[in-house]
Amino acid sequence: MSDEKGYTSMWQTLSRLARRGGTTLALVESERRFRNAFDASPVGMGLSDEHGRFVAANRALCELLGRGETELIGHSAADYTHPDDLASHARADRLLASAADGVVRLEKRYVRPSGEVRWAWLTVTMTAGPADRPWTLAHIQDVTDRKMAEIALRESEANLTAVTAVVRRIHGGEDARTTIVDAAKQLSGASLASIFEPDRHDGLAVTATTDGRLRALRLPLDEASVVAQVFLSGEAAEIPVAAQHPKIARTLLAEYGTQSMCVYPVSDRTQLVGVLAVSWSEPLNAFNDRATRALALLADEAGLALQHERMLRNLELLAVTDDLTGLPNRRGWELQLSRLMAAAKRAGSDLTVGIADLDHFKLYNDAHGHAAGDQLLQAFAGAAKMALREVDFLARWGGEEFALALPDCGQHEAAPVLDRLRTTVPDGQTCSFGHATWDGSETPLQLVARADRALYSAKAAGRNQIVGADPNIPA
Repeated sequence: MSDEKGYTSMWQTLSRLARRGGTTLALVESERRFRNAFDASPVGMGLSDEHGRFVAANRALCELLGRGETELIGHSAADYTHPDDLASHARADRLLASAADGVVRLEKRYVRPSGEVRWAWLTVTMTAGPADRPWTLAHIQDVTDRKMAEIALRESEANLTAVTAVVRRIHGGEDARTTIVDAAKQLSGASLASIFEPDRHDGLAVTATTDGRLRALRLPLDEASVVAQVFLSGEAAEIPVAAQHPKIARTLLAEYGTQSMCVYPVSDRTQLVGVLAVSWSEPLNAFNDRATRALALLADEAGLALQHERMLRNLELLAVTDDLTGLPNRRGWELQLSRLMAAAKRAGSDLTVGIADLDHFKLYNDAHGHAAGDQLLQAFAGAAKMALREVDFLARWGGEEFALALPDCGQHEAAPVLDRLRTTVPDGQTCSFGHATWDGSETPLQLVARADRALYSAKAAGRNQIVGADPNIPA
């Protein structure tokens, strides 16, 4: 058969050989039944000659490879094999020659004319061709659906493991937003990842990003941008060609080289709390399934992580907040005073601390009741805050005492500030102030002790007074 120019079907060859040898009708009928079974088999079957070229291919194999029988005859299966599987295809002949049962089993991929990849499970055996030449018969089963399900399961498990690691890091104390954007970039192979959250001005602001240039970006909360559109609709957007999308800012394309983009809504299960935006600087003709599934899972977990982070922040805030006045409590005061002292030392600036005591507060309580006393404390706290600068820090020290820190303010500058506060006490009541300016070396306790001693001097002088600590007298 191989001596002829070109190839005819195996069945024509067998019929011709049968006629030459005076084949019986039984053999012809056997050949016919075999041909019918070959063609009708739901499993792909291919017969190849000693050179590895197809001499016959059934309908199922043609469907698997996406080609007609006439296209396959005379060609090797290697012509349709995925490039990454050519090595295993080349080893098949050697494996077949050494196989104890005369069968080779292997998994490989074929590429259709459209570029679609199909997975197949092959069972290959030797069979005698004309003149006992070593032909091969391959049963080729399409296992693409099963294989893709296996791959999807492995990828889902890998994604879940990766996202679980992210959540564990967040619960371990790492910054939630930074951890999320770093993980999004790593999991997807993207060039940029950012989180947008609602701000105080009815817009969306970047709260975390892998590119510091984007930290100042703010978007109006309308449908002019794809990020805002996703936040408003709650529907994810996958954009393979960013340049063709009308709602992607031209600056994003020009300055950051964005070619493809995915934007996912972030929800805490009750409401949308933000958006996770991921972009690539190389065009993606089709999004990698694992990458998009990983990002969708990460966005889903991001909402819960942000909710967890807000809960922790609220708990921390409660721990340092006075229930009655809403001011920082003594613990909050101690934490902030240490920060302010460190900042003053770095800047080489002044820092003054004041202690205020509401005069005759016990008498006021006895005369008006504890509820009125609580109202007085609340009213003074609110009025004092209104009279201070934004950088000043006011806390409830305990009972009827309040502590005050005035950054970048020396002893002489502090006196008029405290005098202004002295006049804010409601209901005709008064207060006394003692204050001390940090000498740059004393501890927080020593600084507060000097201010507290000055307060006792103010009370001893008749109350409703402001007394500054003598800088030459140590605490």
